[in-house]
Amino acid sequence: MLTPLGHTPSQNFPRVFDIDPAAKFLLSAGLYDGKVGVFQISEKGRLKKTAVYDVGEEPMWITILNRQ
Repeated sequence: MLTPLGHTPSQNFPRVFDIDPAAKFLLSAGLYDGKVGVFQISEKGRLKKTAVYDVGEEPMWITILNRQ
């Protein structure tokens, strides 16, 4: 069961997101600003923004590949 921990500012109108296979990072793309935010996920589930990247207009998906 999910329990809300609070709110974390993200990109303008978050359209898509993905969580890496190890559940250590969440990536979120903003429809209106063309940026992807990278958030570190703490052991307690809280998010901390670690980077922002320009990706172009209206990003449509994020896919994190598990390369082992």
